[in-house]
Amino acid sequence: MRATEPFLRRENNISMKLETALGFCAKAGKIKAGEFAVERAVAKRQARAVILDTCVSENTDKKWSGVCESKKLPLYKLADIGRLVGKRDNMVFAVTDDTFHALIKEALEDAGCKKTDTYTGG
Repeated sequence: MRATEPFLRRENNISMKLETALGFCAKAGKIKAGEFAVERAVAKRQARAVILDTCVSENTDKKWSGVCESKKLPLYKLADIGRLVGKRDNMVFAVTDDTFHALIKEALEDAGCKKTDTYTGG
């Protein structure tokens, strides 16, 4: 563990359970990162949930809100999601596994977040 990681955790108040769930999901390759990859996952019906970084533009937010509403997918907005999955430059992510989606959903609910809510920490 790097010396800066505990500081980042305290600063962003990301729950350890959520951070662990997202890390495992990324390590297992069950998360798609980037707008193009997420679009393909949604089109192929592989996506179980879409996660946006809170820093996305208003147009991106509207686009993915509409896509998720039409495809009946849950949409979550998380602060600093790119760091948690190891893809700092990406702002749009899709979870492609039911088990990991359930784990992430449970972690978000424990933190008091529901779908389409913004989670910045607990």
